[in-house]
Amino acid sequence: MALSALTSLTIAACFAFALHGCGEDKLKDIVDLAVATPTLSKLVEAVTKADLATVLKGDGPFTVFAPTDAAFNAAYPDGIDKLTKEQVVSLLKYHVISGKVMSADLKDSQTVATLETPKELTITKEGDVVTVGGDAKVSAADNVASNGVVHIIDKVLTVPLDIVDLAVSVPTLSKLVEAVKKADLATVLKGPGPFTVFAPTDDAFNLAYPQGFGEVPEEDLASLLKYHVINGKVMSANLQPTQTVDTLLASKQLTIKKEDVVVTVGGDATVSAADNVASNGVVHIIDKVLTVPSFVALV
Repeated sequence: MALSALTSLTIAACFAFALHGCGEDKLKDIVDLAVATPTLSKLVEAVTKADLATVLKGDGPFTVFAPTDAAFNAAYPDGIDKLTKEQVVSLLKYHVISGKVMSADLKDSQTVATLETPKELTITKEGDVVTVGGDAKVSAADNVASNGVVHIIDKVLTVPLDIVDLAVSVPTLSKLVEAVKKADLATVLKGPGPFTVFAPTDDAFNLAYPQGFGEVPEEDLASLLKYHVINGKVMSANLQPTQTVDTLLASKQLTIKKEDVVVTVGGDATVSAADNVASNGVVHIIDKVLTVPSFVALV
């Protein structure tokens, strides 16, 4: 009789557990998994600052490369307080790819799109060693979440700079950045491209526009800048002695010449710093602002 009662109790208990997943722990989503991992507290702090918790709690699935606290401390010894929300958003999105990619699914090498569109991430695998973004190693792989998987890495990935970001990072291109903003071309130059930009220095802009851009109409400034951009990623090594190429300014072409290591653009502008690679193309810094050729009507 006692045995029968015990059996009944056991069956009832099992039935109760069945209603809640047969007694198994429910998988945590990516954010909750990070919260539950002591060595990912800095990542959780960054996700909170970037207001990305809702995204990373979403359906996904996502694959997250999660830097440890030690990695964040090495990259940001003073913390992330000085970073803007936008910078942290960009940083974190570069650590996330769409889909649930387990370590067993990886090929020897793959370049994949990140949530920080259009920036891509290269992942390599040699034996059991997985490397992300060139030098970050996966230290703990395949932490499965309800909406994807988390691979813990030992370094914070460096987000590759697009053309606009690159220009912002170069002190002598501040006038170009100002012109791009006024002409409302930042979205274009942050796009997939690829583009090749011939970027005049601040000295070049000051010489061409000693009064600044205040009186220059936005449309004229946009035309000027488009004349400094061509489609494709053209490195200096790819240049022929002479080539005439289409620019982003419709029907306007640009002649580029190369003699030994000297590259001349548009007749008299010289490249002073070539091959500044961006995630969506390349920037060649030049010492003069190019002159957009005028349309001459045939009479």
